Amino acid sequence: MAFRGATSEFAAALENGLVQLFDLRHPKQCIHQWQAHNGAVYSLDWHPVWRGTLVTGGRDRLVHTWEVDPASEPAPPPAGGRRRRGGGGGGQPRPSTREARL
Repeated sequence: MAFRGATSEFAAALENGLVQLFDLRHPKQCIHQWQAHNGAVYSLDWHPVWRGTLVTGGRDRLVHTWEVDPASEPAPPPAGGRRRRGGGGGGQPRPSTREARL
């Protein structure tokens, strides 16, 4: 579990590869849920500089970055390390092109 800065949002990792985003102001259900890995998610944390970027690592030996915007579905940040302005892009989340196999 990792809290998103000074907000009321946090992300939780599950053994089945899912990542869930929650808001403490609405505790009865998650805001978003997506399949981040094939197998357990071992670690997750928010990027210290890129607001809204979540990094996950899993049993599948991959590290993924996700651009998470509460108003839209999680999506990967663009390649090259530059962030676009606006929402996460909608649709089914996909791993970033900046994935790494451990």
